[in-house]
Amino acid sequence: MPTTNVIVLPTCSICRDNEDECLNFVVTKCGHLFHADCMKEWNRHERDRNATSRCPYCNNRLAANCDNYYGGDTDTLIRVHQLIKHRVAIIEDGKPSPEEELKAARDNLKTIKTILNKESDKLRAAEAEKAKIDAENKTLKSTIAKLTQDVKIIKEKTENRAAELKKEKQSRQKDLAIHAGEKDKLQKQIVDSKHFYEKVRNERGELQKFVIYH
Repeated sequence: MPTTNVIVLPTCSICRDNEDECLNFVVTKCGHLFHADCMKEWNRHERDRNATSRCPYCNNRLAANCDNYYGGDTDTLIRVHQLIKHRVAIIEDGKPSPEEELKAARDNLKTIKTILNKESDKLRAAEAEKAKIDAENKTLKSTIAKLTQDVKIIKEKTENRAAELKKEKQSRQKDLAIHAGEKDKLQKQIVDSKHFYEKVRNERGELQKFVIYH
């Protein structure tokens, strides 16, 4: 396979840092240069969102194990052991055409739009659920307020009725006391009347005896 010399700046396209003294760089088969650690972190992020590993610069698809390069080169990444000025040699021919780059960009945009649409759907669903919960809370608050008012009214009626019953009880006790006093008084009058009757009868008998013998 022929060797292709690619002119690149020693700047990682991920972190954009060209002041790093570290020469631990990797180059993709599409000819883009990155820090090895930056590329490893990029691939981890892609796996976390269940996406296919792609070149961070041109979105070209990379092999699934493209971050396992610390011990040597892979099919899609070449470890750069030495940078000579601004020129690096990679054993790979070909570079994405403008049409391929445009297609990759459109595919990436389509993916982003799909994600945004899904997130928008989730947001709308969450807002609808929130509106439903707010309506239920409003109804519950109204019901609680009505029940609280009903309890207050019933409590007032109960307290008023209890006060009325207490007054009725006191009035009846007073009436019973009066009736008991009148009963005692009447019984005393009956006893006195009996005594008076006996006295009158005795006096009459004595008077009759007196009339007969005189």
